[in-house]
Amino acid sequence: MGFYKTIQPDEQQKAKIDLILNKFAKINSELQNNFRKELDAQYEGIQERIGSEPLKEQQSRLKDMDDRRQEMIRQKQKEPSKRFPEFQR
Repeated sequence: MGFYKTIQPDEQQKAKIDLILNKFAKINSELQNNFRKELDAQYEGIQERIGSEPLKEQQSRLKDMDDRRQEMIRQKQKEPSKRFPEFQR
């Protein structure tokens, strides 16, 4: 919508732009996946270091918090991209 509406490309330009956007969408997706993996590893490291300190009830709450975080990530992955609507047709 926004991006295409603003520049109003012809069909030939749209095809070239689509190739560029698709290439960068793939790269951005890979970057996000790598970031999530690294963030998860860091979060697990924090939990391992803290893990023996909290009481069982506190550990349960930490696990619930992590489960909610993971669910939020899964839900965002299912949603259509709303982050850059200006690039949508």
